[in-house]
Amino acid sequence: MLHQKFLETAKNFSGKTALQIRQAAGEYRKYTYAQASGLARSVGFYFIEHGIQAQDRIAMILENGPEWPVFYFGILLAGATAVPIDPHLTEQEISNILADSGAKIVINKNTADEILKNLEPLNPDFKFPPIDSDSPASILYTSGTTAVPKGVVLTHRNFLGNLNSVSGLKIYNCRDNVLSILPLHHSYPFMATLVMPLLTGATVTYVPTLKPEEILSAMKETGVTILVGVPQLFCYFPQGPA
Repeated sequence: MLHQKFLETAKNFSGKTALQIRQAAGEYRKYTYAQASGLARSVGFYFIEHGIQAQDRIAMILENGPEWPVFYFGILLAGATAVPIDPHLTEQEISNILADSGAKIVINKNTADEILKNLEPLNPDFKFPPIDSDSPASILYTSGTTAVPKGVVLTHRNFLGNLNSVSGLKIYNCRDNVLSILPLHHSYPFMATLVMPLLTGATVTYVPTLKPEEILSAMKETGVTILVGVPQLFCYFPQGPA
């Protein structure tokens, strides 16, 4: 399963920086693989303790940052299904997705901060519920530009199939540092800037802005080796990102 692959990677690269985010004055908040996986396990246990059962849906309304993968893998560990939602949607649009998906819990910045603040270390021997590869991992909603947004169910098998295919191209390795800018509620950046690097042992760097000067500073400060973008992103760089 996707979360099991993450835990295996975390064990192999326990002391390496997995997640980091640029903050004020160029400072970085960092998490090693051991810290990130430990938080994910504690989050998963939190959900189980609060009544989440297999294939229950949990909505994530979060901006890109270290909390995103921590909560995502925590949801999977609990045996549940993540429903990532664009935090920039209107209240009505978000309400429609929540109703359609049947999400039992909604995780936004405030609830995420509160949960993380009150987590306790989890017994390493705790056993999470088993799930199979055809269990849904995510429900991703279409943009809804031409109709009401529709939820697309993607299983662990779907994501692992993509992982295996891309791994064969040897684009990523454990020495890479991937800049994560594109919104993670879309399947492309989810695979390219979360699943691939974190299941390869690479580092993921976040910048909470699209200001070119801050993006470039982060790239130089951390030695970013992979920048995944779309044409609209590169329009921010008149002479290119290098």
